[in-house]
Amino acid sequence: MKIFVYGTLREGQYNYDKYLKGCVIEKEEAYVKGSLHTIQGVVYPALVDGEDMILGEILTLNDQVCMQDVDDMEGYHGDGCIDNEYDKVDCMIYDKNAQPLMKLPVYKYNLRNPKQVALLGEKIQENDYVAYRKKVEALV
Repeated sequence: MKIFVYGTLREGQYNYDKYLKGCVIEKEEAYVKGSLHTIQGVVYPALVDGEDMILGEILTLNDQVCMQDVDDMEGYHGDGCIDNEYDKVDCMIYDKNAQPLMKLPVYKYNLRNPKQVALLGEKIQENDYVAYRKKVEALV
């Protein structure tokens, strides 16, 4: 089973260690189209619709249990649920040359919920959450 991750589930980030360590068989750098934003009051990003190429990773998982844990962590309660923090959406994934690779599940921030729209923060100009976090931490 494969998923695409772009934030705290990327290797080296805190949720990778908590939810995916030991479940990942293979990792490959890739991109998804969208717009990456901060969320007020938390230290994880929101991916919403857009045309930027957002850096992330294709992860091949060996365990369905890991996927359920990730769904729970992402606040995903099922297709179309208004209470989802993130919707799980099949998106086209691209290589570094912007060539399409495959469609994979991606957790996109649920903008159908007005409470969540109000929390959407600034655009992450780097289009790479890990690079953004390094920059923020260097300023502290």
